[in-house]
Amino acid sequence: MPITKLPFQTPRKTLLLDTTMEWSYCTDEFKGICEIAFDEMVVKCVFRSTAREFHDVLAIDGVIKARLLSPVSVERLAEQLATDFPDLSVEVSGRAATHGWITARATANRFNG
Repeated sequence: MPITKLPFQTPRKTLLLDTTMEWSYCTDEFKGICEIAFDEMVVKCVFRSTAREFHDVLAIDGVIKARLLSPVSVERLAEQLATDFPDLSVEVSGRAATHGWITARATANRFNG
């Protein structure tokens, strides 16, 4: 299944610092529908970067919510978010009523963004 483009532009970075630093953002849990089991699932995400510029975390949450409007798997959501934020490493963990936690990781593409 191809990665669908969102109906809005991916948020731009909103904070520029003088110093490069390690950064991470661990989201709260979001609810969606599992595209495989077709039951409710819960996902949480961790975004990581080593940079001087950073994304607005509320905008990141908005992208996650938009992605969860359609059924997804943990792996597909990780792939989609890595496409939405190519400069961030993304880890998505999720569980559905029918199975335990699954985690998928996508590494930042340092040559994009």
